[in-house]
This record gives sequence, structure tokens and C-alpha cells, in this order.
Amino acid sequence: MIRGGHDYEFFRSVLPEDRITVTWRLEDISEHRSSRGGSMLIVISAATYANQRGELLARNRETLIFQPLEVSR
Repeated sequence: MIRGGHDYEFFRSVLPEDRITVTWRLEDISEHRSSRGGSMLIVISAATYANQRGELLARNRETLIFQPLEVSR
């Protein structure tokens, strides 16, 4: 697994009394050919963080790249 990148957005400050809920969503999965000729799987997901009043605190969008391990002989 290779981390392909993160994108963070912050909307409000977190207060000591806040109870934070995280909702994670899978946005996209796609298979591509790698430059080495094998296949790779690209997974894009998003997490949203809200307080107990449902107010959006932050959002994180993440790209992960999965490639098979090369077997050494």
C-alpha cells in the first residue's frame, strides 16, 4: 500500500466539550496498469468529522494505491 495523498479541510474549531463523530465513505475504487506492467488498485475515501450538534468540523479525502508485492527469486 502506498499513500497517494490527503486533502484536509477544517471548518470549525473543536471545543473541549465536543463529542466527535466520524463518518467514513468509500468514494471510488478503480484498477489501472502500473508503469511496471502490473496492475494497481486506487482507492479514494472520505471521512467527515462532526460534533454532537451535527456541525461539520473537518473533512479528510485520502487516496491509497495498492500494488502486489514483487516476489524475489
